[in-house]
Amino acid sequence: MEEKLHQQTLKEAQTRIAELEKMQAEGMLRETLQKELLRHTVQAQEDERARISRELHDETAQILSAFSLELAAVQNRLDEPAERLAPSLERLQTLSKEMSQGIYRLVHDLRPAQLDDLGLIAAIQNLIGDECCKMALEVTLHVSGASQRVAPQVETVLYRVAQASLTNVARHAQTQQAEVQICFEEDKVVMQVKDQGIGFDPNESFTAPRGWGLKGMRERISGVGGELTIRSKPKQGTTVTVIIPCIDGEKEKSV
Repeated sequence: MEEKLHQQTLKEAQTRIAELEKMQAEGMLRETLQKELLRHTVQAQEDERARISRELHDETAQILSAFSLELAAVQNRLDEPAERLAPSLERLQTLSKEMSQGIYRLVHDLRPAQLDDLGLIAAIQNLIGDECCKMALEVTLHVSGASQRVAPQVETVLYRVAQASLTNVARHAQTQQAEVQICFEEDKVVMQVKDQGIGFDPNESFTAPRGWGLKGMRERISGVGGELTIRSKPKQGTTVTVIIPCIDGEKEKSV
């Protein structure tokens, strides 16, 4: 009996050691993934800064230089009749408009003004009408429940997830149609982005940088206490579902 008890105790100890080793391995894996995601986030930030720098240098700065030269030329011809200055003044107006459009586009890429001024629905409508058209993607939007303003960070997360999901549809789904559904419930907001494209296996282990978009979405949603579910199968389309709770006092009725 003592030998049997000893064997049983040894077996339990070995099982526990195996469990601890597994937990340690999983912990190390999570830590590795977190480090990789952080590295990817930092790299994405640097890439975005580089893009902004290029646009400011290659577009805005060049137009501003042309504007300055044209303005100096007009200044040296102020004694000429107004009708002779008209073409130069028209070029100045054109350059000014190009600068304004370039700066607006740059600011909009960083954060759409509609998100702050008009809320989530207006921002997504603008996303569908602007960016999705450029990607040749036809998107329908369905809103249910009492449309309302929620916490700014929640609206930002939902907008960025919708933006990333629709970009994935345009790049990978091999379809030109998609659908966005947003449901405002009493204690949560539910958003779904659906397509009937080629689909994929959500359990597949992607090799970096593939899969970082999904990890980034999970991080965003987790940061506001939400849940992300991805349902997809090869040749059966993809549905991205986001559920984010709304804490009491967090909602603001839209005007």
